[in-house]
Amino acid sequence: IKRFKPDGLVHRLRSWINDRALHEYRVLLGLRERGIEAPQPVAWVRSGGSTWLFTEEIPGSKSLREVPLTRTLLRDLAHFVTRLHKAGLRDDDLHVGNILLSGRRLFLIDLHRARLFDVLTDADRVDSVAFLLLSLYTFISRTEAQRFIRACHVDSRAVWAVFQRIRGRYYQDRQSRARRSGSDFEVEGGLVGWL
Repeated sequence: IKRFKPDGLVHRLRSWINDRALHEYRVLLGLRERGIEAPQPVAWVRSGGSTWLFTEEIPGSKSLREVPLTRTLLRDLAHFVTRLHKAGLRDDDLHVGNILLSGRRLFLIDLHRARLFDVLTDADRVDSVAFLLLSLYTFISRTEAQRFIRACHVDSRAVWAVFQRIRGRYYQDRQSRARRSGSDFEVEGGLVGWL
């Protein structure tokens, strides 16, 4: 069960126009129709300003963050990413936390930022692999990363260029977040105190 809770009036109005639960429900149905492993959507509901997405559980699954990324698994992941691209999926949140492993099968979850197209551009495919590489890079060597990129059938140089750009943006974003108060800590006068 996934809840989309709008924060404030602007988000509530936006959710009436662009319901993220309904959008993800439709993307899940579209992926399954195109032969891609994803949770079976059961229902979406609007209640009390929030929208809810209900999917079937994927038994025994773990995110790729929780399992050793062996050469075989990386090859399977590259094949899965290639299939996603052929299915026309552009997922702007494709990372190891959103890919589940159940047995030997990979499943894609958390698709409220994804869109389905008839055909993806080369640039879309490069961006997708570069973004996924950002989450893989701390778990695998550069040689394994290069092997993974080649197995995804995308331009390696283009992927590395995009990867460098988004990694810089990612680190800047993380640094700026560290300077603001969060749910677990308070920033005051340049000092961080844990709540």
